[in-house]
Amino acid sequence: MSHLSGELERSLGETYLNGDVTITNNLVAYALGITQATNSGYLYVSLHTGAPGSDTVGTEVTTTAYPGYTRAAVRREKSFGSSTSKWTWNSGVFENLEAINFPICGSGATGTITNWGIYDAATGGNLLFHGPLVASGASFKVGYHTGEDDTGSADLRFVFSRAHGLSNSDTIRMYQLYDGALGSSSSATGATNGVEATVSGVATDNFDISYDFTTSGGFLFVKSSSISLAAGKIPAIPASGMILRFA
Repeated sequence: MSHLSGELERSLGETYLNGDVTITNNLVAYALGITQATNSGYLYVSLHTGAPGSDTVGTEVTTTAYPGYTRAAVRREKSFGSSTSKWTWNSGVFENLEAINFPICGSGATGTITNWGIYDAATGGNLLFHGPLVASGASFKVGYHTGEDDTGSADLRFVFSRAHGLSNSDTIRMYQLYDGALGSSSSATGATNGVEATVSGVATDNFDISYDFTTSGGFLFVKSSSISLAAGKIPAIPASGMILRFA
């Protein structure tokens, strides 16, 4: 399986997210002949109660569960001549620099937001990016499990992950690793992309996990967060609450 280079990933992100075609060696802008003047516009951040996938949009929150909901419009700042950016490239991923605020919840709002999406339209449109809500300061880590029941319980598995930084009772969201990259075409870990699990038995380089893997293998995980909906609440994704990877 082939993968994007870091330089191409950054070029894609700067072009799509920040509307910036002026960064040094922007491979995308150069190849497609995109100029700053023709690369303006907004992106629209959505909230989801179910994880989107590569070919599915997941479960975007409805106006029944969240009266007053609309996607949040985020300017692609550089395309408007601004010197600032809404997204920053950091160690191979993009993160949102500012909190993204949504409308106040109307009467009867209920439910829990676990995932976000980025669309090219305020309604309908194409889902461009998606991911889980991430706890403040969290980052993707690599874990490896043997598939063995090392804890005496049918639904706990032992995971190796060097310097994972987790604590007991933390919730993580897991993603399959397929040929060294995120993917949905392999059942190597026995986990469905985006499945959550609770951490226990924490040591520096390992922990137990409340998920019954079917086979051994590696996976990516991130400490997850969520947003509870309630009448009068103004939902917001905090700064660095979104992590975007291209490959």
